[in-house]
Formats: sequence, C-alpha cells, structure tokens
Amino acid sequence: MRWTAVVNPGAGRGRRARHVARLGDALAARAVDIHVTKTAADGLDAARTAFSRGEGVLACGGDGTVRALAGLAAETGGLLG
Repeated sequence: MRWTAVVNPGAGRGRRARHVARLGDALAARAVDIHVTKTAADGLDAARTAFSRGEGVLACGGDGTVRALAGLAAETGGLLG
C-alpha cells in the first residue's frame, strides 16, 4: 500500500517546524509521499485525494490534525496511520 503523510508544520505552536526536513527525509526514504499543509483545508484536500486513490494517510501534526484526518477517514473509509 502507498502512503501519503499530511504534515502540519504549525503543530505544537510551530515548535515542530524545525523537524519537518528531517521527517521528510525519513519518509521519503520509505517511499512515502509528503504533503506539508498551508491550511487545515489544504491538509484535508490532500488526504481526500490520497484516500480516493486507495492510499493510506499518515497524520503528522497535533491533536487537531489527527482529529480532522480521523473524521475524514471515518467518512470515506480511508486508512489512517
């Protein structure tokens, strides 16, 4: 199964942003597509597209990111990690 990581660099009031490049490198080494969000809606759109292609989505953010993506996964029957 292919995976797309939806990464919210603003999680933790932006304290996680400095780790995005390292996370990106680790995920790319495992052939995971990476989408760094600009807005919450942008992240949901990326996840919706991934789910429609039959991909799993990795939620990389805070509780708001996980909650939003979990709701979308429940609505669409998508796989969330």
